[in-house]
Amino acid sequence: MIERIHTSDVEPDADEVAIAGHVHEIRDLGGLVFLIVRDREGLIQIVFKEEREPELFEAVQDVGAEDVVRVVGEPLESDQAPGGVEIAPTEYEVIDEAESPLPLEISKDIEVD
Repeated sequence: MIERIHTSDVEPDADEVAIAGHVHEIRDLGGLVFLIVRDREGLIQIVFKEEREPELFEAVQDVGAEDVVRVVGEPLESDQAPGGVEIAPTEYEVIDEAESPLPLEISKDIEVD
């Protein structure tokens, strides 16, 4: 098993990396799903392509905000990704599911009195 590193340590020239963290944001664009994963060091984008990894693409369909996930994959340079690096996953697992609905939405602005 490959040792997990923090998102801030992911370099685009590495062969393979493992990261773990909370699902910060989910964008589903049909045959493409972007997960933004947050750990204590920052954010990283994971790109699931249905044509490349159909099993992983199917598995990510049930992920929820703030679920804890572990991803292994190849880091690639990307101008659109947070930090300039995204991961093309080869392994994906949900370690723990967040309570649903979340008691407090942490990724959106909240009005308070």
